[in-house]
Amino acid sequence: MSVIDTTGSLVAPASLTIEASFDGGRTWTELDVHRNRVMVRPGWDTETVDLRAVASDDDGNQVEQTIFDAIRIA
Repeated sequence: MSVIDTTGSLVAPASLTIEASFDGGRTWTELDVHRNRVMVRPGWDTETVDLRAVASDDDGNQVEQTIFDAIRIA
């Protein structure tokens, strides 16, 4: 996960939450974030994984992005 500010500079967010959904976005599970990275462990019957990230800075600005079908399990 990289956060880039409006000047194009790479910045560390004040807070970062990453969630995954294994059921088409009906329910979400918060993932552990370590050094701006997460490990996704889908269940055996999972076909796709949706991801949602929420980042904020020290000034209280916040961005949320959801990517449906971000990961397809073969």
